[in-house]
Amino acid sequence: AGGVRTQEDLEKFLEEGCDRIGTSSAVNMIKGGQGSGY
Repeated sequence: AGGVRTQEDLEKFLEEGCDRIGTSSAVNMIKGGQGSGY
């Protein structure tokens, strides 16, 4: 629901204090890519 699709998105959420992230784009993000939307 948060739209975490890139490393930059992830970093923004972490800066805001999130300590748990759930995303369908995790594999692509780890590989250095960008996730796609639905």
